[in-house]
Amino acid sequence: MKPGLNKCRLNVKAIRSIKVLVCIFYVFAFHSLLAQEKDEHSNEHQLRGAVIMGYSHIPQAFEGSKTIAVIPSWGLDLDYLFNSKWAVAFQTDIKLQSFAVEDKDEVVLLRNYPISFSIVGAYSPLPHWMLFFGPGIEYEQSRSLWIFKLGAEYVFEISKKFEIGVGLMYENRQELYDGWTFGVSFNRRLWKKKKES
Repeated sequence: MKPGLNKCRLNVKAIRSIKVLVCIFYVFAFHSLLAQEKDEHSNEHQLRGAVIMGYSHIPQAFEGSKTIAVIPSWGLDLDYLFNSKWAVAFQTDIKLQSFAVEDKDEVVLLRNYPISFSIVGAYSPLPHWMLFFGPGIEYEQSRSLWIFKLGAEYVFEISKKFEIGVGLMYENRQELYDGWTFGVSFNRRLWKKKKES
């Protein structure tokens, strides 16, 4: 069997495994929302916006003959918190540089300021920590790619409405290339559901 065909089959298996994990996550998330006990934080629905400054490391990225160590990016997030444990978020970011993706010294993809859009599920296992993952799409004029992201964030409370977070995120783009992004977010609560008396 050719090595290329074997790699292709492994990639298909990896994608199927990721899809199964995403489905399991969403099933548990919604089950937990429906079955949770009522406590003082259970119905604190909130809407939060964030501006993110980040740097992405893409191992396969080149500009001309030079390897690019990091690519700066800006992002905007909109999070809907169901309670203190579960949330869903709409995340966007733009890479602030053009680059080429190479494999075995051959250019396989050109990226010109790509913009990504994702909808992720988020879970907070401990206070101040948020874990998230989900699908999205990276838009670029020559070719758009499906992406899958997985990340974690730690948040420092500044006031009742403002927070600063630091996060690390992994993104995979259709097995063509992947990258790690470290970012600092500036979060603000935009809306909070009033407690019923």
